[in-house]
Amino acid sequence: MEKNHDEKYHWFSLATGMAIQALLAERKGEKRLYVITEETPHEHHCIHGRWSRLARLKKIIKNC
Repeated sequence: MEKNHDEKYHWFSLATGMAIQALLAERKGEKRLYVITEETPHEHHCIHGRWSRLARLKKIIKNC
């Protein structure tokens, strides 16, 4: 979800297997989440100048 300069909300669906890329940092019991951004695609530039970076999830296989 992004909000433009007129305070109007715009919702975007993620394709299956995609996620917003972020960093979860913890120090002295305090947690912070930093969302990684990049320049907005041209067709959505009127909404906002920066955009959350999307990453394809990798399948994780656990050995039992």
